[in-house]
Amino acid sequence: MMSKEQLDVALMVILFDSRLTMTDHINRISARAMKTLGFLKRNTRDFRDIPALVTLCRSLVVPTLEYGSVVWSPFYAAHIHQLERVQHKFLRYVAYKLRIPGENVNYQELMGLCGLRTLEARRAWADLAFFSRLVGGALDCPRLVEQVSLLVPQFHTRHNHLFRVEFSPTNYMYHRPLSRMPREANRFLESHPGVDFFSTPMASIKRSFFSTD
Repeated sequence: MMSKEQLDVALMVILFDSRLTMTDHINRISARAMKTLGFLKRNTRDFRDIPALVTLCRSLVVPTLEYGSVVWSPFYAAHIHQLERVQHKFLRYVAYKLRIPGENVNYQELMGLCGLRTLEARRAWADLAFFSRLVGGALDCPRLVEQVSLLVPQFHTRHNHLFRVEFSPTNYMYHRPLSRMPREANRFLESHPGVDFFSTPMASIKRSFFSTD
């Protein structure tokens, strides 16, 4: 019999496969989230309060799909869709509660109604928030910071990127966290020139990020 502490560790583990595709981990968390969603649906048959259902989903289902995403964020379309399918199933449940026929379900409209965003967008924000805290000094992790380089251009270019992104010879290297995050940060800062990673409050960065979601 596992202790509570052992169970917590077991539930939060991130699984790596030999090819670092994160397939085993994504299969595991999507199956667990579907199981939790089934539990939620069985116990809310008589619910009519949509905000309450959304709160339960955010509390019970979504954390399983997001824990540690900075490490394992998927880049294969099949994996991205596999995770989104869980939230779509919840949105279909919301549509059923609202008496919206299944063939008329509009996921974008329902997400807006529920105040939800795609899991892909939330993972992108998790990346940006983590990277901002890392380079801004809010995270004390010198071994990671020393792998981040500022880009000092030797001549004027059209793209004044702040962070250097090294060439990646493989698909895995291109999408690894310390290649993906500075690339995403450069893209975000280019489209939001008023944001300063080193001084703009995190709440303002978040508003700017989701204003273009």
